[in-house]
Amino acid sequence: MSLTKLFNRIIWHNNTTPAINEDNLNAMSKGLDDLDDRVIDLAGTIMEDVPAIQEYLEQADELVDQMEELSTNPPYIGANGNWYVWNTTTGAYVDSNVDASITVTIADITMLDPASNPYVTNTGTNTDPIFHLFIPRGKGISYIAKVSTSGLVDTYQITYSDGYSDAFTVTNGKTAYQYAVDGGYSGTEADFYADLANFEDWKDDAEQGASDAEAYAKGTRGGTAVGSSDPAYHNNAQYFAGQADTSAQASAGSATSAAGSALDSEAYGAGTRNGVPVSSSDPAYHNNAPYYAQQAAAQSLGGLSDVDIDGSTLADGNIIAYDAATQKFKNVPLKTAVIQNVPSQSGSLTYNGSSQSPTWSNYNSNIMTIGGTTSGTNAGTYTATFTPAVGYCWDDYSTGPKSVTWTISKAAGAVTLSKNSVTLDTTTLTDTVTASGATGDLSVSSSDTTVAIVSVSGSTITINSVNNTTGSTTITVSVAASADGNYLATTASISVTAQFKPVVKPWATATDAELAEIVQAYYDGELTRSDIENVWSIGDERTVSFSTTIAGTDSVTMVIMNWGGKTLNDDNTCLAIIGQKNNLIIKGVMNDYDQNAGGWDSSYRRTWCNSQYLEALPSTFSALFKQHKNVTSKGSQGSSTPITSIDYFAFASEKEVFGTTTIADATVEASNTQFKYYETAANRIKKLGDTGSAQEWWLRSPRSSNNSYFCCVRHDGSIYLEAASTRTGMAPFGCI
Repeated sequence: MSLTKLFNRIIWHNNTTPAINEDNLNAMSKGLDDLDDRVIDLAGTIMEDVPAIQEYLEQADELVDQMEELSTNPPYIGANGNWYVWNTTTGAYVDSNVDASITVTIADITMLDPASNPYVTNTGTNTDPIFHLFIPRGKGISYIAKVSTSGLVDTYQITYSDGYSDAFTVTNGKTAYQYAVDGGYSGTEADFYADLANFEDWKDDAEQGASDAEAYAKGTRGGTAVGSSDPAYHNNAQYFAGQADTSAQASAGSATSAAGSALDSEAYGAGTRNGVPVSSSDPAYHNNAPYYAQQAAAQSLGGLSDVDIDGSTLADGNIIAYDAATQKFKNVPLKTAVIQNVPSQSGSLTYNGSSQSPTWSNYNSNIMTIGGTTSGTNAGTYTATFTPAVGYCWDDYSTGPKSVTWTISKAAGAVTLSKNSVTLDTTTLTDTVTASGATGDLSVSSSDTTVAIVSVSGSTITINSVNNTTGSTTITVSVAASADGNYLATTASISVTAQFKPVVKPWATATDAELAEIVQAYYDGELTRSDIENVWSIGDERTVSFSTTIAGTDSVTMVIMNWGGKTLNDDNTCLAIIGQKNNLIIKGVMNDYDQNAGGWDSSYRRTWCNSQYLEALPSTFSALFKQHKNVTSKGSQGSSTPITSIDYFAFASEKEVFGTTTIADATVEASNTQFKYYETAANRIKKLGDTGSAQEWWLRSPRSSNNSYFCCVRHDGSIYLEAASTRTGMAPFGCI
């Protein structure tokens, strides 16, 4: 629009007719000149912002399209109970992982009269209800009450909700055990019922004993002669008495019929020949009158005369009993009870330096006495004795003492170390540890003698590094079993770390000085890349504050983007590539004019990266970065002609971000490799600052077929291009 038309429109807008004179014309002419200058300035400013305005309009159109798409695809609840929402990028529903369910709580249930109406109250919220249910009941029990007692009989009345009532009785009484206690029984209830259970066994034993007594005394059972399979057959008093009589008659007959058989008569009659007892080979051995008389007396259970049985003499209070199991006679006490179990140690004892006595199972001081060694202090095995009291015997019918061993176990060994870990380095090649309270002799060993060796003298353990070797080892301190036998052997350990090269601390938290030490140790050969990769990882972040604000930014997040990948100015390969996670807050141009001649190497922004940006970083941090080589085309000066720039900081190329080329010259970019960090597509999206929205950001690659453009990455992470004078996001990288 011309200035004259603009002036006429202003007049029309004010709906006035100005008075035209020379002074007015001069004043209007000067005003129009001033207005003309301001319009020119305003037009220039508007022209600079046209690309940005165009981009905002594009974004607004995208947002409108997304809103329309979302309005036609509302959320719904999926089978798993989560909300599913529409993803405008994929054009499909996705699980939001937001639970669509609500929790219903039943707080209580109140029963109402049968004629009442049910209802529900909610003391919670609409999303988390808490229900109280009020429900009328049907016929139920209202109450139960005892109404009378007669002797041991109690009468109870049960009343139902409909008014109907009924009655029932409960008869009280005593248990058999209670009656037994009233009658004088002093045992426990468990013993009482155990005795009742054993009654039939006792009865059977008594009946069997009576039958055996009859059999061994008379040779009959219930008046009937025992059979040949009965243990008492030819083994009873009646039989032996007959044998004795027969033997005596035989002796008398032999003397009458054979005067020369006087010795046989003596043998069968007295059990001797010429006054000497017959030997076991003599026909009269155990076949003579005294022997059978002795056997007959032995079978008389009530006999208390002195009878020699198996070398022992029958004493008052003892009887001769036949043991059917061994088929031998035994001289046993006329007992009142048999002790079935010999006592034994219950539980365990461990040496504690004090005298200790064991707890015994099956020991009853009322029926036995204890002797031998009943207490001890030192670990070991001891012997106690137990002797039945008068009227008691062991289950083998013996009454002598039984020897029982008991033990005190060894205590666990012990040692106290003054410290359990040691660090060896250039300032501490040797360290000592003091051992105290050892319960036995000490010995030491190292699990890795290439890292550290160890020795012990008295209570002092000395640990020495070996050839300044970095690594770790474990020192084992062995404590032998104590000489007095009271303590077991044991071990303790000391962890040794030998650190003779810098410790690699995390990228995020290490100080600038510690980072510098790590980087320098890498280039000096003291650390390998593996040493560093064990601690640092691609994507690790570190917040760096600028010394002076640059491009409106006070701090940035620096990310590890790649291991190696760039050749340094001294032709070594860099340790790692470090770059900004996001853009600086204020955008910038690549050149002040739309020209890519000379490519990155001749650009304004390259100069800025290696001067203003470098200088804005803290000197302790910027000192980590080394000059490196960046290959790019010359732009309009020769799109396929590579040029190598030497930079401290630069912008990434198209191939270093995407791994391939779409806009940049593929031949020139062939030597560049993709940064590991950018293999993840999401990492190609950068914000304005660490908290702003996603924005485009510059790449250093010129467009191969045009002299005005450089490559850039769009806000969605895709490749794009912009004129060199366009203000776009900036995210430099460098090499350490």
